[in-house]
Amino acid sequence: MGTNLLRREAHFHVFGDLRPADRPQQEMGKQLETRCEPDPRELQFSGILFLRSGFPLTIQDTDRSGTISRGPRANRIRDGAGTEQVGPGQKWFDTGAFTTTTAGTFGDSGIGVVRGPGLKELDFSIQKVFLVTEAKRVELRTEFFNLTNTPIFGAPVRNVTSATFGEITGSQGERQVQFALKLYF
Repeated sequence: MGTNLLRREAHFHVFGDLRPADRPQQEMGKQLETRCEPDPRELQFSGILFLRSGFPLTIQDTDRSGTISRGPRANRIRDGAGTEQVGPGQKWFDTGAFTTTTAGTFGDSGIGVVRGPGLKELDFSIQKVFLVTEAKRVELRTEFFNLTNTPIFGAPVRNVTSATFGEITGSQGERQVQFALKLYF
C-alpha cells in the first residue's frame, strides 16, 4: 500500500488586508463625524502566501506483465529519496533505486513512494482610491501574482525507461502584473 495521492506533508496558506486606520475622532464639543470609515485616499495592501509540499509520485514502468495493466510500476530496490536537483541532467530523486520489471511480472514499487516539488507563491496587491467628487471616485489597483517570481516546477519524469527519468523538464508560474482602473459613479 502506498501514500494517498492527494496527501501533502505540509500545507500552509495565509492571507490578509492592510487598510488605513479609522479617521481620528475630533475633540469633544466639535462636530463629530458619524461614520468611521477609512480615509479613501490612503493605500490599501492585500496578500496571499501559499506554501505546500509536493504530491506523492508513483514510479512507472512499461507493462511487461502481459495483462495490459493501466498503471504498471517499476521495481524498487531502496528508498528513492534524492537530492531534489533541478536542471538538465539533474535528478529530483534517486533513479538508481528503481529498475524495470522482468517479463511476466508486476513491479513492486508502492504508490506515491517519492514526493514531487512543492509550491511557494506570494500574491500581492496595492490599491488607492482617488476622490473625484463626493459621489464619484476612481480606484487604481496593481496586482502581482507570484511576486517573488519563484518557479513552480512540474513533476519529474516518472517512467523508469525514459531517457530523462527523474528529471524535471518543465515549470510555470512566472510573475504576472496587472493594472486596473475603475470609475465609481
